[in-house]
Amino acid sequence: MKVRLVEISQGTGGATVRYECSLGVSSARWGDPSIEPVVGNDYFIEFTFLDPIRLGENASVLPRPARATVSVCDSRAQVDGLVEEIDEDGIIALRLAPDCLALIESHPGVLEKGTWLRLRFPASRIELFAIGRGC
Repeated sequence: MKVRLVEISQGTGGATVRYECSLGVSSARWGDPSIEPVVGNDYFIEFTFLDPIRLGENASVLPRPARATVSVCDSRAQVDGLVEEIDEDGIIALRLAPDCLALIESHPGVLEKGTWLRLRFPASRIELFAIGRGC
């Protein structure tokens, strides 16, 4: 997914970035030590969720139809997406955009394919990894 960095704040755990993309505006930790984040630059990124899904704590099921979005709500990064696949170990493939599929740990049998989810994490628990520079 292509994002543009709009703000960077350095902390003891590394850089937290605010980014904008076709899904909205949100925040996450910059997880790629090999690429220095620069405000105004575009990057193609992958999401890494550092914590597993726990329904009722950091995840909730959305009514259908929903749409994929990213945002910040109550100081937490919020990501809405569609459960596209679930493997036998409970790893979920969450579709955020045609060019963005994020994997996140869950427990087997908790969710069904086709479920819309809302994930809410502190920005420090979601990492962005650059897989290329945008044009």
